[in-house]
Amino acid sequence: MPWSAMNQGDDIRQRATQVVADLAARLADPATVAAVTDAPGNVLEAGPLTVPIWRPETLGDGYPGVGLLFAELAAADRGGVPPPTPT
Repeated sequence: MPWSAMNQGDDIRQRATQVVADLAARLADPATVAAVTDAPGNVLEAGPLTVPIWRPETLGDGYPGVGLLFAELAAADRGGVPPPTPT
């Protein structure tokens, strides 16, 4: 692999890491997330349907998915090692 391609991969990895960090920072406060996502007009229009973009109880569009994001970030911080089991 040419050196320039390796450097480009590092740049992309660093940018992706920054995007994830920025996203996690924005999702860290549940009250702010709810305020932004519940703002008037903040919906997905799918043909004749108008669907809210935030459904707090769902995995794909709510708090469970945000929780999984933070669990994955925590696992990455630990080098993929699971947390100790409580005794």
